[in-house]
Amino acid sequence: KTPQHLLAVARRRDVPVAEILGRDGPVVFVFGIQDPGNLGAIVRVGEAAGAAGVLGAPGTADFFHPRAVRASAGSVLRIPVSGRVSFEPFAADAKAAGRAICGAVAADGENAFEAPLSKASVLAVGAEGTGLPAGAYRYLDRRLTIPMRAPVESLNAAVAVALLRYSPGLRGA
Repeated sequence: KTPQHLLAVARRRDVPVAEILGRDGPVVFVFGIQDPGNLGAIVRVGEAAGAAGVLGAPGTADFFHPRAVRASAGSVLRIPVSGRVSFEPFAADAKAAGRAICGAVAADGENAFEAPLSKASVLAVGAEGTGLPAGAYRYLDRRLTIPMRAPVESLNAAVAVALLRYSPGLRGA
């Protein structure tokens, strides 16, 4: 009933990792987010909260999938994103740029609300079912856990990014 008309056709590009690491604000790195709508929501939260950019590991949905673009409410067109980024070289580059790598873990991490993140951090978040891949743990400088009442064991990845990004140390950053 209300079709949207085509305004332009543009070639998209993944923003180089070095360019994202050179920007002010935390970086969000996601693993295995397969639902494009969830990925778009993460990008939207990232932009709203002042992230330098959002990167996705191989196996993560396409940032420019129509559902991701729609869920991002256009944020994916304004904030730098890059897909299919290998975490190991990224982690080395991030550490060389002076960024601490903080991973969201389901249990036994620091209470995310008592352990603020710095503006120069990388927030690594895994898919809801699997969390961070085992190989990512060796690169983490900090492990953060969002306190939850049993029997809840995990949150939607976009919700987790929002809660962690707005932790006390970054509020208003």
